[in-house]
Amino acid sequence: MERQVGEYNARAFKLYNVRYDYGSPYPWRMDDPRVAFPIFEKAQDLGVNLIGVHKGVPLGPQPIEHTQTWDMDGAAANFPDINFVIFHVGLPFLDETCWQLIRYPNLYADLAATINFIVRAPRMFAEIIGKLLFWCGEDKIIYGSEAPIFHPQWALRAFRDFTIPQDLCDGYGYPQLTDQAKRKILGENLLRLHGLAPVNRL
Repeated sequence: MERQVGEYNARAFKLYNVRYDYGSPYPWRMDDPRVAFPIFEKAQDLGVNLIGVHKGVPLGPQPIEHTQTWDMDGAAANFPDINFVIFHVGLPFLDETCWQLIRYPNLYADLAATINFIVRAPRMFAEIIGKLLFWCGEDKIIYGSEAPIFHPQWALRAFRDFTIPQDLCDGYGYPQLTDQAKRKILGENLLRLHGLAPVNRL
C-alpha cells in the first residue's frame, strides 16, 4: 500500500476478500478487526479514503457466502470516514446491497460487469438500475465496465441511450434514468468521492 501511494500516487484501493488458489478458497471478511481493519487504518494513514471491494460474482468453485455483502455493515460503521464501493452491485445479492446503501452514507454501488446486461439482457438491466435508483438514488451509483478486459465504448454508448421501460416505472415506482442521473453515474459521483470537480459535463 505504501508503494502504491508513494510511487504511483494511488487514490483508492480495490480489495478481493475472496480468492481461489491451489484448489482451496482463502476468504476473509470486511468486518474482521484482525484482518480488514488494519488495512483500512493503513489506507487512512496514507491519505486514502476510497476502498472498493469485489462482491457477488463468485470467482471459481468457492462457497458463495464469501461474496455476500453482509460484512459491509461492520466496515462502513467502524470506518465512517472511508467511502466503500461494492463492486458488481453485489449481484446476486442486489436487494441486500440496496438495504445497506440506504443505511450507510459511505457505501456505494459500482456497475462493473453488471453493465454487460444493458445489451445482453436490457430488461434485466432496467430492473437492476431501476431498483438502485428507487432505493438509494443516483448519487450512490458508480459506473464500472471491467475495461481491462474489454473496451467499454459499446457499453457507454448503450448507457447513454438507455431508458427504463415505462411499465417498470409505473409498476414498481422506479424513477426514470435521466440525463442528470447518467452524468452522475458516468463520472460525477466518482469525481466527488475523489474530491474533484468535473471540468466538462459528461
